[in-house]
Order: sequence, then C-alpha cells, then structure tokens
Amino acid sequence: MAAFLATFLVTFLVTFLATFLATFLVTFLATFLVTFLAAFLVVFLATFLVTFLAAFLVVFLAAFLVVFLAA
Repeated sequence: MAAFLATFLVTFLVTFLATFLATFLVTFLATFLVTFLAAFLVVFLATFLVTFLAAFLVVFLAAFLVVFLAA
C-alpha cells in the first residue's frame, strides 16, 4: 500500500507540475507576445507616421518653395 501511495503521489506531482508549467508557459508567452506586439505596433506606427508626415511636409514645403521661388 505504501509503495502504491508513493508511486501515485510522485507520478501525480510530476505530471501535474509538468502539465501546469507547460500550459502556463505556453499561454503566458502567447498572450504576452500578442499584447506586446499589438501595443508595440500601434505605438510604433503612430509615432512613425506622425514624425514621418511632419518631416516630409517640412522638407517638401521647403523644397517646393525653393523651386517655386527660383522659377
């Protein structure tokens, strides 16, 4: 009986810990990566578009005025 309980407890604990850790790590990494990438892409695209448009408009207007005034 003692051997049965010992093997039962050991196999239960090992399989429980293994499946718990595996599922926890997979779900944690999946949700973390998805939320991180989504937030990163939103912030990156927003800041990139704003800075790119601002810089492009400044350079374009300057070049247009130079060419227009020179003509």
